[in-house]
Amino acid sequence: MIGLILGLLNIVPFLGTLIGLLIVLPWAYMQPFGGIQLVGLSLLVFTIVQLVESWVLTPRIMANRSGLHPALVVISVFFWGIAFGGITGMIVAVPLTAFLVAVWIQAKDGLTRSMTSDHDAARIETPTSTEQATTTRESREQPASTASQIISTEQIES
Repeated sequence: MIGLILGLLNIVPFLGTLIGLLIVLPWAYMQPFGGIQLVGLSLLVFTIVQLVESWVLTPRIMANRSGLHPALVVISVFFWGIAFGGITGMIVAVPLTAFLVAVWIQAKDGLTRSMTSDHDAARIETPTSTEQATTTRESREQPASTASQIISTEQIES
């Protein structure tokens, strides 16, 4: 039952860990064969499990589900926890960061699309191999002084 409650409390980062320690350590000390050794062993196991879960498993799972990099997940939990004053910021950290990243990507794509218009795309044509051969042959035959005339006639035609 304690494991289920602590598992549910782990939804809030660090809260499940703190409450878990407050429950497990006194309980380990009060066992019939308990004492400082059992408390130390419990603390060691708890620390190893929490480090693996907090720094490896949770960021990877949240990153896979949200599309964020695992390092960004850890940084966002710290940042929003400080920005919103604690547990509230930690709860909303990953969804809020994923939302902001999605808005950033949409804004960047919209800006990129607005910078390249249909008019520019219509002017850029890929010449066929016959046109390339003709253009290359003509440019070799004509002197450099007529190059400006060729450019100006091409601009007039388009």
